[in-house]
Amino acid sequence: MSVREASEKKANQTAPSENGSGISSGPAGNVERIREILFGPQIREYERRLARIEEHLSQETTELKSEVRRRLEALEGYARQEVKDWNERLRTERDERSASGDRLSQTLAISIKALENRLTESDERTSTALRELRQLTFDRIKGMVDDFTTQMDTLQNSQNRHLEELRGRSIDRFAFASLLTELAVRVQGELAVPGLEEPDGNPKP
Repeated sequence: MSVREASEKKANQTAPSENGSGISSGPAGNVERIREILFGPQIREYERRLARIEEHLSQETTELKSEVRRRLEALEGYARQEVKDWNERLRTERDERSASGDRLSQTLAISIKALENRLTESDERTSTALRELRQLTFDRIKGMVDDFTTQMDTLQNSQNRHLEELRGRSIDRFAFASLLTELAVRVQGELAVPGLEEPDGNPKP
């Protein structure tokens, strides 16, 4: 119960009765009359002051509610704006990261493609170099084999010629030896001393 309601109830209780005196009759009425005489003006002054205080409090409460509501609305608007700004920044950062990721993916794809091309070219060059090296090695080995075969043939021919020459020289030596033997016999026969011959006409030994 508010102060105003209490004062209104008190006023109704002290309101004039049907006999117009405003105070009921009897001992209780006398007490009420004495109380009214002694404390009535002060009580009514207190009631007015309380009513003014209550009205002032009610007004301040209303203003405080309005201020709190205004500040809450401002805070809510600020919070909404901050959330919106954060969402916008997050969306922007997400888009930038996505774009950066796409650029990085494209760069990596280009780098990988270039590396694959280089590896392919390197493989081709290596294969070509290996083929050329194998062919060069084969040619050199073939040339060395041909040279060795030619040298072997030459050596074989030279050996055959030397053998033929040796055979020829051996035959000549035998003929020369026979010739010398025959010459020695003839010389021996021509140099025989008369009287030293045997009865058969041969010289003495």
